[in-house]
Amino acid sequence: MEWQVAVVTYNVGLQTCTWENVEKLCEGFLDQKSSLVAIGLQEVPHLEAAGVKGSSWTSLITEWMILRGQMTMLTKTYQATNVLMVFIQHNLVLYINSISYRYNRNTLKGLTGHKGSISIRLTLNNDLSIVFVNSHLCHGVENNLRRIEQCISNKYCCFNDYKSIFWFGDLNFRLNGDERKVEKLINAKAFPELLENFDQLNVARRQKNLLEGFSEPEIHFQPSYKYTIGSSNFNWSRLPAWCDRILHKGSNLSPISYSMNESVKCSDHKPVASIYRMNIGSIGPYHCNVLFEHIRYWYSNIPFISRMEYLNDFWKLHGSYSDWIGVYPSDFQNIEAPIKWVWAYTCFEQCIQQKKIYVCEFSNLPEGTYRLGYFSSSRNCLIGVSKSFTINSIQK
Repeated sequence: MEWQVAVVTYNVGLQTCTWENVEKLCEGFLDQKSSLVAIGLQEVPHLEAAGVKGSSWTSLITEWMILRGQMTMLTKTYQATNVLMVFIQHNLVLYINSISYRYNRNTLKGLTGHKGSISIRLTLNNDLSIVFVNSHLCHGVENNLRRIEQCISNKYCCFNDYKSIFWFGDLNFRLNGDERKVEKLINAKAFPELLENFDQLNVARRQKNLLEGFSEPEIHFQPSYKYTIGSSNFNWSRLPAWCDRILHKGSNLSPISYSMNESVKCSDHKPVASIYRMNIGSIGPYHCNVLFEHIRYWYSNIPFISRMEYLNDFWKLHGSYSDWIGVYPSDFQNIEAPIKWVWAYTCFEQCIQQKKIYVCEFSNLPEGTYRLGYFSSSRNCLIGVSKSFTINSIQK
């Protein structure tokens, strides 16, 4: 089986998000063919990183992906001003068996994570792992050795996996050489020569075996940094460079495209994206660890009640008092944001035909079509989903 995977990286430069910027960002890269989409942001505004409510890059991108991309927010994670989000097609949610996270901080000798890496590992039901690593490394042409050291230490975020790893972000490697010569080659669009002989990342990969085993699609776009905000013109106060990169590792990955989006102009960086075909091997129908009783319809003026059963000794082996059951729209818009939810341990037990059945009680639901999902805190994902059901109103 093949999945299409899209990876996007963008240093937003502490700029406030607008719907226009999100539309340009997402429409420039994404289509409805992708099975998975990973979006890594660097330098989101400090208030957003602190969790202050309001329009934010994460909330608006999520809204766009749900409404326009027809995808589900699977998971996200933060470190300081860096964000990593993963979206998935609705019908593939239950192919995810577990989700794990790792973090590596490099600022102030590891005290903060403004520079560093964050990663998400998805493990599928056939045990294939897919790892997304979003990095923001130290800046400055003179700090090449520090960036190399950070890359080496940040390999921890790859989970020691040997398949299906995407490493991307503002890696901050610069063009190293005589500035006049480099500027002349940039103006002449001599990108192959610049990337071969002056790009710090490519030189380090060739001479120091940095990021050994990783590959990068061929670059045919101009440097992604530094631009005058509000335009697509270089800001020559810094020598332009391909700071924003996407690399991959895995024999099951085939790049389809690698591009930069010039239409997004709110930062001094430009967003970069790559799309891949990924062979995930043989994967059978998913097997739920929680089975919900099917309810075809219910009424909005009656508190909602559902029943479920644990399968495969799941509660005994993997259950947690942090597990919860959520009510979602039938198309699962955001796994981490159910409409209503209850703790799993609050469900009371019944014995029916020598089976342990657990009853979940919710307050009234408005008219609509919904599903129930059981979220496992040990696996950080849904491990059981009900069939869709309808809430009707009683006509007086």
